[in-house]
Amino acid sequence: MSTKVPHVLFLDDEPSLLEALRRNLRKSGWEMHFLQSPAEALSLLEQQYVDLIISDMYMPGMDGVTFLSKAAEKRPDSVRLILTGNPDLDSTIDAINRGKIHGFLTKPVEIQHLQDVLESGLKVTQAKRRQSQMLYTLAQSNKALKAELEQTLNFVSQTQEALRDTYSSTVEVFAKLLEGFRSQLLQRPFRAGIYCRLLIDHMQFEPELARQTYFATLLHDIGKVGMSRHLVNTPFRQLNKAEQAEYEKYPIASSAALLDTPELEQAASFILAHREHIDGSGYPHHLSGGAISEGALITGITTYFDELLDGDESPRAIKAALQQLELLKNKHFPYELVDTFKEVIEDYYHLGDREYLSLVDPEELQAGMVVGRGLYGSNGMRLLSQGTRLTDRLIAKLREYHTRVNPTMRVAIVQQSQVRVN
Repeated sequence: MSTKVPHVLFLDDEPSLLEALRRNLRKSGWEMHFLQSPAEALSLLEQQYVDLIISDMYMPGMDGVTFLSKAAEKRPDSVRLILTGNPDLDSTIDAINRGKIHGFLTKPVEIQHLQDVLESGLKVTQAKRRQSQMLYTLAQSNKALKAELEQTLNFVSQTQEALRDTYSSTVEVFAKLLEGFRSQLLQRPFRAGIYCRLLIDHMQFEPELARQTYFATLLHDIGKVGMSRHLVNTPFRQLNKAEQAEYEKYPIASSAALLDTPELEQAASFILAHREHIDGSGYPHHLSGGAISEGALITGITTYFDELLDGDESPRAIKAALQQLELLKNKHFPYELVDTFKEVIEDYYHLGDREYLSLVDPEELQAGMVVGRGLYGSNGMRLLSQGTRLTDRLIAKLREYHTRVNPTMRVAIVQQSQVRVN
């Protein structure tokens, strides 16, 4: 199923724009459909599965939001994007509510940025196909095979859970789009999600509050998808005052993206306030003290820490990031939250004995090796616990996951001289 050529539908009433897209994307390898009429596009969707749909906002006869809402009824699994020359918060909320869109692009759009966004969206549909294929394979397996699969890495149960829980599935789609859309300054939402899970587990949150806080962490940056590349890619201090003011609106847009999902209402409130500081110096509404919820503070500290690391998980970078958080005690975050988070991170990364751990490519794993740090999947779910001794079966599953889902995955292994023999 995942080997099929992706189909992409472009809808715009400007022939010159469609021709420019056809010319610039001709080497993409996709099956592309370029149409000017919403009626013709809906007719095509009746007959042809389309992986990704991108529509202009303003067209005669039917606007883009109305078209995408109809397209969602016909092809609910397709990723839907909208192209607009005049984005604003009201139209954003309306498009998300009615059109069920996954992202905005603003005119004029750079062709490379457009191609990056399209490729990210297509990855989402391909991931859905892989999930369906996994479930089909499971249905054909016998009970013994099911039991074996459930005991190894929990791959299938994660997929089933995502499909059973509608809003969990929605969160997964949004977060994967963010992962694909990110520039150097957009954090990896799933890595921040790992820090969030560690912290809320340590603090023993009740299940629903923990889930909402985790979802907020995954989706906190979704409002940046419609921003210009300049705003997203430029360090905040290098922006002028007007640009900083525009950037500081992103928590509002991120929160607004979830307004039509009642199950995520609490997560949306955490996102809205995750850049507020207890001393009142944050944004967008300059809240302070007890006006900032615990869920918002946890979303804020975990995503800010991930931003400080910027992908560098070396002991030096981790210690520097924790030192920066120390400076923000009782300014951005409460004393006790910083101390608790520091304890969790130091334990997770084994800062005291990290020299005894080696990051190993799954192809180099051997039976008998011991996992030195919890291993998490790309959706934030724990795959292996610290202290797990690897078997040939577990290694095979890790290599399969590495190949199909996360090609950059490495496993923290305790060096052989440090493995305790009982």
